[in-house]
Amino acid sequence: MAELYKTDTLNKQKYWCIFPFYLAVMILFFMIAGCDSSTDSEYNGEDPPSQSPPATDEVNMDATSFEPANRTVEVGATVTWTNTNNMDHTVTSGVDGEPDGEFDSGTLSPGETFSHTFEEEGTYEYFCTLHFLSGMTGTITVGEDNNGNEDDNDNGSNGGDEDHDDYNDDIY
Repeated sequence: MAELYKTDTLNKQKYWCIFPFYLAVMILFFMIAGCDSSTDSEYNGEDPPSQSPPATDEVNMDATSFEPANRTVEVGATVTWTNTNNMDHTVTSGVDGEPDGEFDSGTLSPGETFSHTFEEEGTYEYFCTLHFLSGMTGTITVGEDNNGNEDDNDNGSNGGDEDHDDYNDDIY
């Protein structure tokens, strides 16, 4: 019986002697597995590129709308429409469901894109042939818009209320 106790004690001592080795190997394994191979030096001191910057000449297709519906671009710009919805859409130039033949994407499945380059100044209306009755329409203005602004959301006025800014200055 004493012999059995002695053998059992020796086995436990051997286990505890090699335990730190196994622990160190496990820690090293997890440290290596968690390391990322990319480093900041890849970018030569510059900020790494962002994942997916939104381009100014992109339009997304939602359930029944183009986002943004109205876009102003420069002559020679290429606009890219992306079907971000889970149903088919089209990008067809024209008005009230009547194509004018300027451009037509055909049917775009979810995730597909269509691009068109606008070479001439003007206003180009378009719609989705499958959803135009739901109001899925848009406009591309090439060059300056009708108000002479390049940004279609800025009309250059403050709403005619000259005292509005002074009022806010007094409050803050």
